[in-house]
Amino acid sequence: MKIKSIFSDIKSLAATGLVAGVIGGGIFELFVAGQYSDLPGFSDDHQTGRTKNSIASVICGVVGQKMYDGNSELDLEVVKTMWPDANLTGHTTKDTIDSNVDLTFTRARFTASKNAEGNLEGNVDKSEFDWKIKQTRDDTYKIERAGWKLNAELKIMMNDGQISGSYSKPLSFDYKIKGTYDKENGKVDIDVKVPLSLDFGIKGNVKR
Repeated sequence: MKIKSIFSDIKSLAATGLVAGVIGGGIFELFVAGQYSDLPGFSDDHQTGRTKNSIASVICGVVGQKMYDGNSELDLEVVKTMWPDANLTGHTTKDTIDSNVDLTFTRARFTASKNAEGNLEGNVDKSEFDWKIKQTRDDTYKIERAGWKLNAELKIMMNDGQISGSYSKPLSFDYKIKGTYDKENGKVDIDVKVPLSLDFGIKGNVKR
């Protein structure tokens, strides 16, 4: 009887562990989806994914333009944890940027041109409300967000093959941007650290 009882307990524990594993896996999948998914509409479930894709489009457009002081072709990937990567393509000139994160059901496309003062102005065409982008200093970009959402600021510094910067908004932790660029080989490798969330990377080619 004791042996049967032991086997019964083992089966019960195994079944409990299996159920817990399935539930835990499902919860983690929902968490990952909430970090990266970007679908049409106004649901807050996709807010973080929309933000990450939009930031990636601006970062790469600015990096491409600064890397060669003008003309460049963008061919990169936005790299995500346990989620499909996204293609990021586009081009820049001395006065314009057009960079697009291509997604299954939507996109995050950053287009901008220089104004009379020589500063970039444009917008990110994305799901939900568009962002308005205004360059305020050589390495600083103001992000105007519609409605009740507070404005944000993106900083991107490039020097001697190194990329650094941040994305910050009131009442929130800053995203930290760090990476490298290789003008000779046309390579870019950027990591964006996101507090209390999943990070993402941007890797690929930026060539003349």
